[in-house]
Amino acid sequence: MLWPAFVGTRPAEAYGLIRADLDPAAAEVDIQRQRSPYAPRDADVDELPAPKNGRTRRVVIPPLALDAIQTLPAQLDARAPLFGTRRGRPLSGRVQHYYWHPIRCAFGNPSLDLYELRHFCASYMLNDLDMHGEDVAAQLGHTDGGVLVQRLYGHPSTELARKRAHEAYRRPTVVPIRPGNEAREG
Repeated sequence: MLWPAFVGTRPAEAYGLIRADLDPAAAEVDIQRQRSPYAPRDADVDELPAPKNGRTRRVVIPPLALDAIQTLPAQLDARAPLFGTRRGRPLSGRVQHYYWHPIRCAFGNPSLDLYELRHFCASYMLNDLDMHGEDVAAQLGHTDGGVLVQRLYGHPSTELARKRAHEAYRRPTVVPIRPGNEAREG
């Protein structure tokens, strides 16, 4: 649950991750492939297609998600799936429902789609962490420079908007008195 909510990978990208993709020291992960519904069930990681847009990327693993990943049992094989079934098989969209359904029911929302955690991640990064739309887009693997992120998730509350305005005006700035005169620090 913490991975899609705070790292923001697409479910198929998370299913395609292997242990070797992790760089815990840097708190980053390489998104190189996806285990899409169209991939053969027993496909080797080298046979899996690239992420949705065809571009690999390296993204940040926030501390909360990194701590959770590090509690998973260590696999001897670096090419073992990061997220697998109880029997060590790769997780996929076909089988994730078996694991996801009891979790969402326990949280009182039996219709919650796993993908909605990715949407939470985008909204959280943009509105609560105050990250730039372009940076959120890079983390999520969007290729439009943040346009979609701003359109879909850039709806902070008016209270949050006022808070940001106050914070912006508290930062030291250089303000010109008038053109041609020297600037003064504000």
